[in-house]
This record gives sequence, C-alpha cells and structure tokens, in this order.
Amino acid sequence: MDVIIEKINGLWHLIVGSCQIRTPFLETQDRELVVAYARRGVRKISFEGAGAVDAIVYDRPRPLYGNIIAGPAIIEEVTSTTVAEPDDKVAVNEFGHLIMTFGRR
Repeated sequence: MDVIIEKINGLWHLIVGSCQIRTPFLETQDRELVVAYARRGVRKISFEGAGAVDAIVYDRPRPLYGNIIAGPAIIEEVTSTTVAEPDDKVAVNEFGHLIMTFGRR
C-alpha cells in the first residue's frame, strides 16, 4: 500500500489509499405520487406584486430525483427553508440538490 504525506491548503495530510467512487444517483419514482407524499399543508404567504396567495408546504427530504415543485411553495427542513415564488420551479437533481428556476420578476 502506498502512503503519501502531502500538504494541501496549508495542512499536512496522510493519505493511505485512494479509490474511485460513483456519484450518488437517487432513484426516480412516480413523480406525482412522491410530490403529493411530500406535502405538509398550505400556508398563506405574501409576495410583492402577487399579494397573499396559498403556498403548498413541502417536507424537504421527501421529493426525489426528477421531482419538480411549482411555486408558490415553501420547502421546509430542519436547518433551512426554501421559498419559491409564483411562476418559479424547483427541481431535484441526481444529487438531491434543489435547483430553482426563476419565473417572471
């Protein structure tokens, strides 16, 4: 086994092995069913220009790869909240990240 001592960003690292890993891929399921399962309820929220509208509240860990959530929406998790305005779209990519596409502003 190769052992390498290397300075990276000012810190010394002892590297005792390496391997290739595959990037994560989250299974796609029935998109409508998963998005419906992720719904927690509805909440009134005010947006500039749109006024008070009903926004669907989603549980963040539940939407999966390929799911698309249309605004107005609130996506809640323990450490953060994502708000999608009317005409915005939020997609879940293969890593589970939320990718927001902004609508009209």
